[in-house]
Amino acid sequence: MSGPDSEPQPQASGRKSFWIELKERQVYQTAGAYAVIAWGVTEILDGVITRFGWPDWLATLVVILFVVGFPVTVFLAWVFDWTPQGIRREEPWTAMGWASIISAALFLVAGSAGLFWLINPSGIARVEQVGVAVLPCRFQGEESYRFRAQGVAAVIHQDLAHQAQLRVPAFSSVLDLSARNLRTAELGALAGVSWLVECRLSQDEKLWRIDASVVDVTEDHSELVVSLDVEPENLVPALESIALALHARLGLPQTEINRNRLTNRYPGHTRSFDAYLQGEQAMFAGTPADYRLAREQFRAAQQVPGFELAQVREADAFMMLLAVEPPSSDRELEASLRAIRLMLDAAGAKNPDLAELQVARMRFEILSARLGLGEPPDEIRQRAWFERAVQQKPSYAEPYRLLAEVLFNAGTEDEAQDLLEQAQTLDPAR
Repeated sequence: MSGPDSEPQPQASGRKSFWIELKERQVYQTAGAYAVIAWGVTEILDGVITRFGWPDWLATLVVILFVVGFPVTVFLAWVFDWTPQGIRREEPWTAMGWASIISAALFLVAGSAGLFWLINPSGIARVEQVGVAVLPCRFQGEESYRFRAQGVAAVIHQDLAHQAQLRVPAFSSVLDLSARNLRTAELGALAGVSWLVECRLSQDEKLWRIDASVVDVTEDHSELVVSLDVEPENLVPALESIALALHARLGLPQTEINRNRLTNRYPGHTRSFDAYLQGEQAMFAGTPADYRLAREQFRAAQQVPGFELAQVREADAFMMLLAVEPPSSDRELEASLRAIRLMLDAAGAKNPDLAELQVARMRFEILSARLGLGEPPDEIRQRAWFERAVQQKPSYAEPYRLLAEVLFNAGTEDEAQDLLEQAQTLDPAR
């Protein structure tokens, strides 16, 4: 109890630094811990969603919740403090007044933006896409190896089609456009691209030379990006080196480069890779005999373990054959569909991240219903496969086309039409 003669107590000056207050109120520690937890949870959730086939919008929702929660968490750290007596409310902004309030608001806005950039792995998709078309590969060598030329161009196309910052028209469309002998500007305008990628494959004794160039459509200027002399057994690693060089020339960030390594899709065994390339070439022709040949080639490609893409493509060739030439008996048809399902299940168990696998699942469900041996396609499941396919391979027209068919049959015509327009953008010649 104080009396008239009591010694006066020192008063707080109220001039404490704003940054010192942040430290004393443990705002820095709270923000750092929140960012680490948010990053860890989103990384773990991304793997869990892929593993269990959950819809991709779930990860987006969690990211949004973390971003919205960040300024709230920092504000609570500023206002409240943990004490041995429990949570205690601090007296806010007594030292700095309105200047502290404005500084705190700026800090929260900057922190929220930084956290959103940190934990949003798909941010690159918001960048305006660059249009790039891959031209057929010019060939010089033995005629029996001509399939490699088209195959090399198709593999480079597949790699670029996985990059979210690029919009890559379907290779079949580019083949059709390039057959018209158009000028560079005309071809670029019809394909809707700013850049063309062209390659040349030439055979010199036991070595193969691969040249890859980019062409600026506007200026009609060609620039050699990379030239490699490779032995046949090193063809796949050489194609990956070429892809990385093209990524760098087209300005793709490192995070995009690491998303789709060619060596994860194609084994380096020469015979297996050649069989796969010949299977893909047969798929372009589109006759029953070609689909049978494609099945044989894709099956031969699977002699090397780890080639799940060839297994999926064998299932695709089988489904194409059933669509144009179904068996005469229901028993044979049921056995064929059962075999296709087993192929897809086996590929999915080993490599669930293939965009081609998601599309094959969509196609299988639609085909089964069309042939009268399955239920109507499940729209929710079709959407989940669609979202995974386009996330893994953004420039992929087929999932848009398949989901549009499902939605048309379900009566959702406006959305289906939008999907078809998007498919037309990615595959203009179809």
